[in-house]
Amino acid sequence: MFWIEIFSILLNFIFLFFTLEWAGLTNLAMPLKTQKLSQWLILVFFLFSTVGNIFSKNRIERLVFAPLALFITIFLVIIVTNS
Repeated sequence: MFWIEIFSILLNFIFLFFTLEWAGLTNLAMPLKTQKLSQWLILVFFLFSTVGNIFSKNRIERLVFAPLALFITIFLVIIVTNS
């Protein structure tokens, strides 16, 4: 479980970096294909995270983190399909 959490934290930092890049707030010029691929991979990760939180045995994950992950996933779908 520890390594899954480490992976999740790392992926969230990568998500933050790509969001800043997509918004034009970094000085790095990243190829468009790299941006699109990363957006899709992050979307898939959040989709799995949402499903995992919905079926979690932990009440806090079901009541707090499942709606939050769903909210982020919905906005990621909007970003990925409109960019």
